[in-house]
Amino acid sequence: MLEVLASLEWTRPAGLAALILPVVLLLMHRARSRPPSRATGTLGLWRDLEGASRRADEHLRRAVPPRLWLLCAALTLGALALGGPRTMRPPAERTWSVIVDRSPSMFLPLGEGTRLGGALATAREALAGALAPGDRLEWVAFIDGERSVRGGGDPPAAWLEPPFGAGDEPPWETLDAPGVLWVSDAPPEPAPGFASWAASGGAAVPGPVGLTREGEVVWDGERLSSRPLAGARPTLAVVEPLPRQVRELAGHWARERGLALAEGASPGALLELRGVAGGPQVAVGVGRDGWSAGAQARRAPLADSRGPLAPWLSDEVRRVSFGPGRVVCALQTLEKLSGDPAAFAVSWAELLDDACPPPAGCVTVVERLAAGRGGSALGALPVPAPSGRGEHPPVDAWLALCALVVAAGACWPRLR
Repeated sequence: MLEVLASLEWTRPAGLAALILPVVLLLMHRARSRPPSRATGTLGLWRDLEGASRRADEHLRRAVPPRLWLLCAALTLGALALGGPRTMRPPAERTWSVIVDRSPSMFLPLGEGTRLGGALATAREALAGALAPGDRLEWVAFIDGERSVRGGGDPPAAWLEPPFGAGDEPPWETLDAPGVLWVSDAPPEPAPGFASWAASGGAAVPGPVGLTREGEVVWDGERLSSRPLAGARPTLAVVEPLPRQVRELAGHWARERGLALAEGASPGALLELRGVAGGPQVAVGVGRDGWSAGAQARRAPLADSRGPLAPWLSDEVRRVSFGPGRVVCALQTLEKLSGDPAAFAVSWAELLDDACPPPAGCVTVVERLAAGRGGSALGALPVPAPSGRGEHPPVDAWLALCALVVAAGACWPRLR
């Protein structure tokens, strides 16, 4: 009973003073039940009162009448109703959306870890003073252009590893809202209007920025220079069946980009250009970017074991699709190629460039630049989610009704 009362909040605590009424009623009943006092001047009077005293003692020993107990219960319930009890609701639930930047600069070294690790540590410090009981976190990252959301106290471990290919920087301008925390390496400029932010900062990080036919291009913090490639060259794997024109163009593209060319599947290849071997083959007309051709083609997949594939060339169905690290070409032959010959080469070269991730260790100069000083700023707090419980239940009204019912029972003529 005490636990139930402790779980209530009292909006009119002065009304609880009425709890003294049942006590007063019981004391009055006890006072009325005492035998009358008389002067005891003679022994004879004692003998006369002996029988009356015995009857009075029996009266005192009798239990309090049920009617009186019911009346006390009614007064107690009424006093509790006067106190204005209300059930205490749990704190409103708020959700913090933590936007994690997974662009290449976030995986550059910072101290003994990375810029991403430093930014997350700063974010946790900022949240430590802002989280309220009942608040929850959702972690948001943009992977292959898609928004990925995870719950829990920490981001998924896979998000802390460099992505295969260039990671996506979040579209910050669309994420400026209360309860949103931006996690990046550089403080935002301009500052957001509503969102909070946490940044790791970090000095410039010199290193490789790309490959050439002769070697690799290195940024030393001020200028670019070339040097021989220390290890093996990354590979473009070409997996048949493919049109002759596409296969030849891929070889030229690989040489210009400083990649080795491998015939057939090659584990660890930086980029794979593969054909589609199974399924019905139909004659179609295809084209884009100023070129067109007749073709024998199969159907390109919408996804593979590594994830979804984006369409690049379609007629009524998809014929060429791509994703980070792979291009899937369902064209078997190309005939009667028309249009600007250079347009065909440029179009396919741009496709391979879009699908090819940067080689391991290569990060653009823009990403390697200094990120300034780290820090954090708390913006607008999350908007509490509706509890869905409606108004407080009328506890005082129910107590008052119970008091009336019990009081009516106390007035029942047969109850003595």
